[in-house]
Amino acid sequence: YILEQNRDAAARLAARAKVSVGSLYSYFGSRERLIRFAVELCARYLADVMAMAAPYLRGMPLRDALRMYLSTGLEMMDDLVPMMVFFGRAAYAGDPALQEPVVRPVAESTLQALRSILEAARARREIRAGVDLAATVRVVNTLVLAAADSQFLPHLNTYFQTTGGEVDRARMVEALLELVMNGISATAGKPRLAAAQKGATP
Repeated sequence: YILEQNRDAAARLAARAKVSVGSLYSYFGSRERLIRFAVELCARYLADVMAMAAPYLRGMPLRDALRMYLSTGLEMMDDLVPMMVFFGRAAYAGDPALQEPVVRPVAESTLQALRSILEAARARREIRAGVDLAATVRVVNTLVLAAADSQFLPHLNTYFQTTGGEVDRARMVEALLELVMNGISATAGKPRLAAAQKGATP
């Protein structure tokens, strides 16, 4: 409600909270302060969700963990579209007032969750030797954010062309996973190599 720009938004929010509009503004002082409170609260919620999910994701095989990380994130965004649109605008527009209290906590929590997934996979030797993990975490994080954000910010999908035509969200997710796994997995290319060696003449 508070992210809407029409006159009825505050009244509907007050009705949902079972208070008067006057009480709402008396407590927060202005619509801007109300929006800031709600967005910061949602940002903390998103950061907490990522922190809680991290231990479960760390224990999963790499491909499954990455699929869960991206697919579940997209499903969660579907349930929080107005807030995610606002957050996306804050992240991409670069409003200085929102960078530290809103954008950075979520960005750091998502990066840390992904880092923990890849570190656990490396400990299980699922990632091939020689991979620059620190840089890889950031590159994969960028790919995931671009894929996810373009699904609830239409203008980004217009630019990135992440989905469209015959490529739906599920197909895009699988292609992203295949790209990452072929790049860093310890077993990447081995089945093809074994097949080629088997067919080679002595």
